Amino acid sequence: MAYRRGGETLLTHQLKWAAWEWLYNSAQCRCIGMEVKLEGPGGRVVDLAAVGPENAIYIVEVKASRADFLRDNHTLNDWIKLQKLQDCHRDRRGLAEQILQQAASYAQQCQPTS
Repeated sequence: MAYRRGGETLLTHQLKWAAWEWLYNSAQCRCIGMEVKLEGPGGRVVDLAAVGPENAIYIVEVKASRADFLRDNHTLNDWIKLQKLQDCHRDRRGLAEQILQQAASYAQQCQPTS
């Protein structure tokens, strides 16, 4: 099978491709990556990451079984840490939106007039 990783079960592989098809067809994402390493403190690999319309970011983590889910070992403290980071991520999103708007404005200014 194309792009199937060595230790990946058939079910996990099929779920990843189903998620990829949803991202492409329903969410209209045109930049989709599988097994994407996220950088930064505590960086990890996610099953799929995509950029959709209006630069929406999608992260998909495929879980084919309860055991697979439990391996991630999420605790209440993990959720509390994520909650504390929410404002930081909101600020980063705002900054990214500003940069993209400025780039679009600059691109329009550089367009030749007829």
